[in-house]
Amino acid sequence: MHRNTDFKTISIGDLSITIYGGLGEIGGNIILLDYKKEKIVLDIGLSFSKYREYYEWPHRTHRGINEMIRLGVAPDIEGLYVSWENKSEFVSRETDILGVFVSHAHMDHIGLLSQVNRNIEVFLGKTCLIIEGVRREISRNTAYVSYEGINYNTFRTGDEVRIGPYTVKPIHVDHSVPGAYSFFIETPEGNVLYTGDFRLHGEILDEKSWTRDMLEKAREGDIEVMISEGTRFHDSSLESEEDVYTTFSRIFSGYDGDILMTFSYLDTDRFESLLKALDDSEREAVVADRHFLFIWKLSREDEVLRRKISLDPELIKIYIGETKVTGWRKKYYEEWINEGYQLITYFDELGPGKYVYNDFDTYLSNLMYTSFSQGAIAIFSNSEPFNEEGMISQEKIYNWLAALNIPSYRVHCSGHIHPLDLKYVVNEIQPRRLCVIHSERPEALSKFLGYDPGSCEKIR
Repeated sequence: MHRNTDFKTISIGDLSITIYGGLGEIGGNIILLDYKKEKIVLDIGLSFSKYREYYEWPHRTHRGINEMIRLGVAPDIEGLYVSWENKSEFVSRETDILGVFVSHAHMDHIGLLSQVNRNIEVFLGKTCLIIEGVRREISRNTAYVSYEGINYNTFRTGDEVRIGPYTVKPIHVDHSVPGAYSFFIETPEGNVLYTGDFRLHGEILDEKSWTRDMLEKAREGDIEVMISEGTRFHDSSLESEEDVYTTFSRIFSGYDGDILMTFSYLDTDRFESLLKALDDSEREAVVADRHFLFIWKLSREDEVLRRKISLDPELIKIYIGETKVTGWRKKYYEEWINEGYQLITYFDELGPGKYVYNDFDTYLSNLMYTSFSQGAIAIFSNSEPFNEEGMISQEKIYNWLAALNIPSYRVHCSGHIHPLDLKYVVNEIQPRRLCVIHSERPEALSKFLGYDPGSCEKIR
C-alpha cells in the first residue's frame, strides 16, 4: 500500500499553493491554498485513472476515503475529509480548511464531494447544485458514500465570497457543462486565477463566449499565479459549437434515413444545437429518460437555461425501454405524460426516417430486433476515448454498428480550450507564474506558452 505523494507547491511569501490532483493527468483536480494556516481548497475531484487501478463497478468499490488514501487513489490532505467508522457512519473533525470551492459539475472536479469534512463550507454554482441533486436522485445508494450534512453555499457571477484572508470571485466560463466557473482569488500575497475547465469556442447563441468575462477581469487583476487547465495538446480541433450545429442541420435535412446520436447528458450547448437542427429539418428526437431528466430539470430550475432551452413535446419523445417504473421513474413519468410527452417502450412504435435517436450507445443491442438494420447512420458527438478502457468500450460499439450495417460519423467540438486560444489568453493576462494542470503534457504545453514547467516562471 502507498500514499499519493505526487504534488507541487508554489510559494509566494506566506502563501503556498499546492497542486494535489490534476498534476500530469486529466482530472482529479484538488488545489490547496494556505496562508498562515488558513486554507481553502479549489475543486475536490476524483482521479479516474488512479481509481481504475483498484476499483471496478460493480465488483469492487471503495470503502471510503480512508482506503482511497492508503491506496494512493486520493491525496492525503489533513482535515479535508470525513473518517468512516463503518459503511454507513462517518465522523467529521476540527479543521483549518475554511472552504471548498467547486468549479463545475464534472466528476473529475466534484467526485470526492461525498467524502468532504462536514465542518468545511462547500461553495458551488447554483447550476452545479441542480445537477448534483439529479445525480443523487437517480443514483443507487451505496456504502461509504453520503451527502448528508454537507454545508452548501451557492454563488453566481458577480458574487464575492470573503473567507478568512481570501476574497474569492467566481466568474463564469464557457465549458461543455452549464454553470462552469473560474475563480479570481485575492490574497494578502497577490491575486491567483484558477481557470477550471474552459474554452472560447462553445456557445452558439451568445455574441461572445462567457470566458471573455474571466479574461477581462484577469487583464485588470495583476495575476501573481495563473493555474490553467491544459487538456488539449495533440489532436486539438478548431471546430466550434456553431460548426457542430451547422453540420447537424445539414445532415438532418439532407438525409432521409434514421439517425442515431450520442453525446454527454450534461452538454446543454450540444442539446441546444440538436434542438435548433431539429427545428431546421422538421425531424423529432427520441431521448433516453435519464438524459431527458437532466435537461428537463435544468430547463425548469436554472434561470439562464430556462431562457435558452425550450423542450417542446412536439419535438421530443422519451425512450424508457422495458424498465421497471419505480423510484425516480415513477415520480417523473407521470409528470411528463401530463405535460404531453410521449414515452416510447419499443422503437418500432415509430415510423422510419423521421427521428434522431439520441443516447443510442445505451440501448445499442436492442436495435438488432428493430427496423434499424437497413439505412441508418450514427453520429458520435462526444469526446473520443482517452484511455485503453475507453477504447475497448468504443470498439465494442463499432462492432455492434458494423453488425447492424450502420456507418458512423464524429461531429464534435471539445469542451476544453485549444493551444492557440490558450496562448492568446495567457498573453493577454501576462501572469507572473503559470502552472498547467489537467493535462497529460504539462511540460510541453508550459514551454509552448512561454513558461518554465518547474518554477512556473516566464522564460526570459
